[in-house]
Amino acid sequence: MKILHYALGFPPYRTGGLTKFCCDLMQQQKTMGHQVAMLWPGRMNMGKSRIRKDGEVNGIASWELVNPLPVPYDEGILATRAFMTDVDEEIFRPLLQGVQVLHVHTLMGLPASLLTVAGKLGVQRIFTTHDFFPICPKVTMFRGTDICPTAQDCKACAACNATALPMWKMQLLQAPLYRRLKDSSVMKRLRRSHRDSYFAQNAYEQPLAEADGSAYLALRSHYRSLLGKMDVIHYNSTVARQVYKTYLDTGEGVVIPVSHRDIRDNRQKREFDRKTLRITYLGQPSGAKGWFVLKKALDRLYEKKKSFRLNIFFTPPAQEDYMAVYDRYSYDALPEIFRNTDILVCPSVWYETFGYTVLEAASFGVPAVVSNRVGALDILPEGAAVVVKAGDAGDLEKALESLTAEKLEKIHALLHSARIWTMEDVAKALQTACYRKENPDGTQN
Repeated sequence: MKILHYALGFPPYRTGGLTKFCCDLMQQQKTMGHQVAMLWPGRMNMGKSRIRKDGEVNGIASWELVNPLPVPYDEGILATRAFMTDVDEEIFRPLLQGVQVLHVHTLMGLPASLLTVAGKLGVQRIFTTHDFFPICPKVTMFRGTDICPTAQDCKACAACNATALPMWKMQLLQAPLYRRLKDSSVMKRLRRSHRDSYFAQNAYEQPLAEADGSAYLALRSHYRSLLGKMDVIHYNSTVARQVYKTYLDTGEGVVIPVSHRDIRDNRQKREFDRKTLRITYLGQPSGAKGWFVLKKALDRLYEKKKSFRLNIFFTPPAQEDYMAVYDRYSYDALPEIFRNTDILVCPSVWYETFGYTVLEAASFGVPAVVSNRVGALDILPEGAAVVVKAGDAGDLEKALESLTAEKLEKIHALLHSARIWTMEDVAKALQTACYRKENPDGTQN
């Protein structure tokens, strides 16, 4: 089968869960005997849009879309009209010849004409719901301390997106020079400083000024039309499906969990007789991920002299005595991290379309406290996690306070009946449930 993926690009230029899933899926599909390539939104200049061959990355053909639509990341959108333009569909026709499946992982930078010509050529079009960009220009639908209360009518979108990147910055971040320099130590420090500032700015609690949301509703309608061109929507969780159906009326689609190539079944019998509860939080210091809710809950527990330690992998704005602070971790460090963990906490306040950390913890047999907005709950058997109400510090405090060695051992035992979804499992499920079994001419793949 010939499969073309559309995503944001390859590491180190692009990082994050979306990029890791797409790249790991492509490698798995290559192992399964498929011919795989990626098309990604590249440089922006004054010329016409075109497709440029950019060699191969780990044996995967790389195709750059020169002059795509703008790519806003999760920083927001100001000039909405620029994100609804299109390019000549004929530039995609040669690339799509012989392709059976076009698997789209993001709508950022995506011209509608790619989907249009794919449909004309009989190419199966699949979309995976990695985030909520088609609904929210800032991706998360999170504002202040909870889900944006004006997400349905977009009345706060103008104020929320006021700090979005100007067009020239987006063009700069798409430039080949930036791609070469992004992984340098200087650029890493600048990016980290920007992201820390970005998270701090998004921790405000004051309501945003409301205004006419018609421009952003029109943008959402545009993205709804793009999703309407898809043959199959692949939701990575029931949480993702619920949100997409609520705001975009996308239909039932197919729910299949996601994974990555570092997931293995590492479950072994664990002991939970320690006097100090070892809590691990693997998220970022953001309100959307539930960091402030977690800190509030743990501050209260610490006042009660509850014996615990919190492992975190970033420098917090205010460090407490109960915190053990480490540098940012890599996947190679997970065995050691989970060896020193009794309970993972994933207290997301925003709708988490999946949540790799829950799957990673389960693969090591580590229990988790998870908010009811985390999609990865799909993979856990009943009772194999402590579920708390998103955004409720009191509920989280009670859940953590109630943890005993006996309770942890019971959850640990239930985790041994969970299915640990590997990249091979996901690739096979996608092929069975989403990918066309016949070529446009009727021959079998």
